[in-house]
Amino acid sequence: MSTDASRAPRPTPRAEVRALSSLPASPWRNGGGTTRQLAVAAPHAGPGFSWRLSQAELIGDAEFSPFPGVGRVFTLLSAGPVRLAVDGESRTVPRGEPQRFSGETEVSVSLRAGTPEKALNLMLARGLARGDVQVIRGSGRLVLPADHLVAVVVIDGALVLRDGRTVNALEAILPSPRAHSGTPSHGGPAPGGGLHDGLIQELDSARAGGAGSVTVAAVQVFPGGAEAIG
Repeated sequence: MSTDASRAPRPTPRAEVRALSSLPASPWRNGGGTTRQLAVAAPHAGPGFSWRLSQAELIGDAEFSPFPGVGRVFTLLSAGPVRLAVDGESRTVPRGEPQRFSGETEVSVSLRAGTPEKALNLMLARGLARGDVQVIRGSGRLVLPADHLVAVVVIDGALVLRDGRTVNALEAILPSPRAHSGTPSHGGPAPGGGLHDGLIQELDSARAGGAGSVTVAAVQVFPGGAEAIG
């Protein structure tokens, strides 16, 4: 008996692509910007999460809200640069250069002539999670981290996935909950579990689109330990 290949079930994608602008936005407590949450893992105790990944929209000069007991990694996604004041120390921050500081630190941001900017914000509760953001640039095939990868965000250019999908700037590649039953969508994939393994497989052989180059932010989260690697 012959089979109709067109009716054969297609494999469930191991990753989904989301435009950051499509995620729900919520205002900062101080009104200095908005936040779009990509993923979060909730603990039994702590600041309300063990780790959280979001995109911040900076709409004007503002102070960052304090987060005691939390380590932060701030990575500018838009053209920039912006100026951060970290405990009184001024830093000029270009696109794609991660900045690390604690949630207790007094931090404020100044924008160029008030031009709105976008940043990736990784928060890690001390003792519950540790992690980092690696910015990777290249043409052709990209070599991405193989351990505890929870998200990849395209900063510039385009990335072509193993299955042929194209991911453009300011789009995120996240684990697909549909590929792993019982796991809520973006509701806290456990680092070390099946979700990150599926994401790694989907990103195997990922390459820059066309003849150009691509810049991505690869986000890793490990359970326990200090707030940042390196």
